[in-house]
Amino acid sequence: MDNLNDEAVLKFIDQAISSRTETHKVEFKDARGGIPGELWEPVSAFSNCPGGGMIVFGIREDRDAGTVQVVGGLDLAFLQEKVVSYLNDVMANREDLV
Repeated sequence: MDNLNDEAVLKFIDQAISSRTETHKVEFKDARGGIPGELWEPVSAFSNCPGGGMIVFGIREDRDAGTVQVVGGLDLAFLQEKVVSYLNDVMANREDLV
């Protein structure tokens, strides 16, 4: 997933939405309530996977029903700031998370 342009990123996301499930390269997070507490899991997984992956905020997945739904009301600038803070404060040098 290195050096993807906007079109390639959207293609990965569209494929996952069309499949109505996350993929090995795309993880959905609702994030209307802020940064999900289990965010460290996909970040850790993607950081240990060749090519990485992407976490897409604003999509709710219901695995039992096999559906995905785009949700609104997200402040993406706020989420971006919180993710950076989370990675710096919560995950930095935490061997117990992996």
